[in-house]
Amino acid sequence: MGRPRLYHSPEEKAKAARMYRHNYYQRNREQFRLKNKERYCRRKCRPADMSESHHDRIHQHSTPESEPSIKNNADMGLPKGLQRERQYESPTSRIKSRLMTFLGGPDVVIHDYLDIISLTLLGRTDNTLDIEEIRSSISRLQRLEKDARADEAGILQYYGVGPKLVQSQGIGKEVHHLLSALEEVFIYSLSGVAELAVMYDQGDLLFLAVFVTILALENNTTFIYETIGVFI
Repeated sequence: MGRPRLYHSPEEKAKAARMYRHNYYQRNREQFRLKNKERYCRRKCRPADMSESHHDRIHQHSTPESEPSIKNNADMGLPKGLQRERQYESPTSRIKSRLMTFLGGPDVVIHDYLDIISLTLLGRTDNTLDIEEIRSSISRLQRLEKDARADEAGILQYYGVGPKLVQSQGIGKEVHHLLSALEEVFIYSLSGVAELAVMYDQGDLLFLAVFVTILALENNTTFIYETIGVFI
């Protein structure tokens, strides 16, 4: 029978603690998600069935996720030719567009978005953020992740393995990693700001641990890679 691994140095203990927290989160991720979804639905005034049916109608028409008033008037004033072009926008492009809208623009990267969320919850910025806003954001990302997986399955079925599938999978991974990291920040914020502060300051949050800058020398040229979402 093997002997248990002993961790002596502070670095080994810290690494083992991070691995334990990560494994615990992964094992209970679905439970956390269901609880958050249940709380979110209870706080909404409209019935859950109405919300689901509205969500289904949105996907039946293949329109980007947006507020009802914006969605209804999205094509107002556009020439008919431009309206037809919007209708033929690929699902992968729509998911990418929805992700950029969620982050706040094409220039906002996932790390910066999560960093601002964390600092705001810790009271280290002038911004204000309500817990319900994070719940709503998690719900939006869950829907976006579901659509991204459906897009991958459709591309694999009709086009097989190729550039289209690689592009779709890349966007799907971005959505998945953003959702996982945001859920982790949300869970720690429920436990208390003090615990979130410790995790942030030690760099133990997922989005801090996986944001790595690598300098590689290839053909006498230096490349900088921003690796987002590579979990240890």
